[in-house]
Amino acid sequence: MNSSKADVVARVILGLLIVSVLALLSTYSFGFAMMTLPLLLSGVFIIFIIGFPFFLIVSALKKKQQGIEPEKKGKPVHYNEGDRVVLYRSDEESTSTKV
Repeated sequence: MNSSKADVVARVILGLLIVSVLALLSTYSFGFAMMTLPLLLSGVFIIFIIGFPFFLIVSALKKKQQGIEPEKKGKPVHYNEGDRVVLYRSDEESTSTKV
């Protein structure tokens, strides 16, 4: 198979063109990823910083509008009116004994 000089030059130019287009695309996609990744992460950060308090305010206003009273807190966990309480667990039932 005999290839002329023009054919070889055309193949080299075509190869360089293909390689340069692929390099340009990969560089562009890498740069695009490096630009958009921080933007996406900062967008998620902004959503949590602004959205979460907004969600809390809206849910509190809905409860207030519906007339739902806030949850009343019960006695503290360690509230025992001054008595010392020993907690233990048996196989039969869980009980507490005042000492």
